Amino acid sequence: MSFTSMLPEVRGDGVPMWLARFLRALRASWQQRMQGIPDRMRKVVTFQDLVDLGLVPEDRARKQAERK
Repeated sequence: MSFTSMLPEVRGDGVPMWLARFLRALRASWQQRMQGIPDRMRKVVTFQDLVDLGLVPEDRARKQAERK
């Protein structure tokens, strides 16, 4: 299940307008970052993606991911 499927469309039924606008913006932001909607060039690249592409060794990626 994707994150955005857990965030259903906001219809506004009984939801204050300010909250509906906020939730719509949040959902749109997550769709863009996680799925590249509408621009695939703006999709987030993860450490796992870099490892899968062979650009970074897994141990180095894990070390970087655990940094605070």
